[in-house]
Amino acid sequence: MPVAYLAFGSNLGDREDNIRRAWALLPEKGVKILQASSIIETDPVGGPPQGLFLNAAARVETELGPLPLLRVCQEIETALGRVRTVKDGPRALDIDILLYGDIKLNEPDLVIPHPRMYERDFVMRPLSGVMEGPVRANFDERAASWDEDPRWVRTAREIADALFREIPLSGQETAVDLGCGTGLLTLA
Repeated sequence: MPVAYLAFGSNLGDREDNIRRAWALLPEKGVKILQASSIIETDPVGGPPQGLFLNAAARVETELGPLPLLRVCQEIETALGRVRTVKDGPRALDIDILLYGDIKLNEPDLVIPHPRMYERDFVMRPLSGVMEGPVRANFDERAASWDEDPRWVRTAREIADALFREIPLSGQETAVDLGCGTGLLTLA
């Protein structure tokens, strides 16, 4: 079954609930969530002045093709209160298809891979947590070119901080969680 990657954003209403409700509705529409990212809060990018966003990403599998998947995403956006009035304006929910298998698509309503995803910290941070296989390798290759970009240096530090956290123990010992399923490493 094809695997796709979706991005979610919300800055109106109960932002977290909007994203979680979208996740709950997707399986009813034939879209199985394989893995969902953490939900992060980010500044709005572009558009009129507006509130902070919550953003997330998910790796999904579906028998739906890219355009039917887009229609499902738009139906869920509408059901959860999305009203399209101002480009890049505030929204109860936004769902973008970032990647769909190895498909490259350039339709008036849908471009895959998403044309601006690599420019958007609010997309790439959650996406990095759910990618795997060839998609992950492509991401790692692309990420290597971000070393000189201050946005990505900051993001890399945030990801490293999240993955590599120290947990104080008694006395002089510290446990380190490497965040990769290896358990805790105790340092004396």
